Amino acid sequence: MTQVDDLSRSLAAFDQNTSLVMVVEMSEASWLVAGLVPDVDRQPLKKLEPDPSALLQLLERWQAEAMKAGQTIGRVTLAYEAGRDGFWLARWLQARGIEVYIIHSTSVAVSREHRRAKTDRLLDQVAGAVASFTGDGAYDRDRVYAGVAERHPEAAVVVPPRTSAVPSDTAESEPTQRDRHLQHISKHGRMAWQKRSGYNARARAEATMGRWKQVIGDELRAHTDERRATEVAVAVHALNRMLEFGRPSYVRVA
Repeated sequence: MTQVDDLSRSLAAFDQNTSLVMVVEMSEASWLVAGLVPDVDRQPLKKLEPDPSALLQLLERWQAEAMKAGQTIGRVTLAYEAGRDGFWLARWLQARGIEVYIIHSTSVAVSREHRRAKTDRLLDQVAGAVASFTGDGAYDRDRVYAGVAERHPEAAVVVPPRTSAVPSDTAESEPTQRDRHLQHISKHGRMAWQKRSGYNARARAEATMGRWKQVIGDELRAHTDERRATEVAVAVHALNRMLEFGRPSYVRVA
């Protein structure tokens, strides 16, 4: 039975000629809004401050454009991914007559091939040699190991095996990198493996990126590669200076 507040699906038929559709990508600094407006050739895209009133005004403006083009809008729908803005925005918009859907990204089926493509594209961007590839348990896949080996045969793959992982058929005679991870975990434990493999360095990298997003922001403001490089250099210098102010100096006295 469909729940009254089910915000993940719609049972109503979709008519593109009378429906105005908006999709919002949200971040702490801004909202990026894309639209599908009947009888309007362009596909509008607008960047807004995180303000629901501004979002509503944009929706009304696009609705007026459709009506000016001769279309009667009978349905207005808006969708965004569940995350930092939660359900309050959905309730706020629903109270103003907007049909809202919240996308739960973890429930969207993604094929294994698409997951592989993400790693392959990342590796293809690297021009020089790669010493190691580190990722969380989501990258514990044969195709990831194969992709790294294909492009960088000498690179170490530091990915924690799943708790249900089993060694390959050649683990005793010709162990793979993953087999050696499993053997070490079986003998010394997972914590010892993390320390020995250098996997803990990933946590420091994540903490650094988290600090960047908290202090600098989660997007670059410049529009050219040269200016973006300068923007990153300035931001890194500022963060390093902040760390220097807060890092203790140890002096041995005896």
